[in-house]
Amino acid sequence: MKQHIQGIVIGAVTTLGLLGGVTAIASPTAISRSIDVFFGNYKVYVDGTLLEATDTQGNRLEPFAYNGYMYVPAEEIALAFGKGVNWVQNTGTLYLGEQPGLVQYMTDILPAYQASESSYKEYSAAKNGLEESFELGGVKYFDGLVIQAPYAKADNWAVYNLNNQYSSLSGILCHVDGTTVEMDQRYKPKLQVFCDGNLKVEYDLSSDMPPTDISIDVIGVTQLKLVVTQAGLLPGPFYGIGNPVLK
Repeated sequence: MKQHIQGIVIGAVTTLGLLGGVTAIASPTAISRSIDVFFGNYKVYVDGTLLEATDTQGNRLEPFAYNGYMYVPAEEIALAFGKGVNWVQNTGTLYLGEQPGLVQYMTDILPAYQASESSYKEYSAAKNGLEESFELGGVKYFDGLVIQAPYAKADNWAVYNLNNQYSSLSGILCHVDGTTVEMDQRYKPKLQVFCDGNLKVEYDLSSDMPPTDISIDVIGVTQLKLVVTQAGLLPGPFYGIGNPVLK
């Protein structure tokens, strides 16, 4: 076994298959050949957390060494750094993070790290197909997030770890159709956006608000927090962001 590993290679060991062994990752110009690799119970840590990769059946994918380099699962490495993964078979191309010309919604690539229990929900067509949706201003969305305006308690919220990987968040903000309730007029709920603990921007919310395009600068932001403030003494309506795009 080689005693020295020169570097780490993010090998094409995604849940699509193992490097050089499954036709699922074959490209039009791919060839098949046998290679000798070394398994040495190698471990990879990301910011102090052990990377434990598995395939779609739950079997462990072990890092291995080949020609002095360590090969590790591309998908797990990418997700550990807040990046999405997309394999384009007809061109034999693996994209980590942004793919030119492809829109990736936040709920597909970066689910909330923490959120208010039972008052927050995410929608993702990539993960759940077209089985779940919500409507904003009469338009149906299969991708997005909704947060209920809270009552007689602390604000409802959701936290996302951006890790300085993105520059903007955009989407359509509106009241979720079918969730209108009698509002306590003493309270004016707002959507507040915090970047690394500092209030970045806030939007007035109401049951008759029109769909509103929003765009938030998140350059250099490590953690993003969305907060919907108290709506009164009774449960408030839901507000949503449709098609939230992280770039």
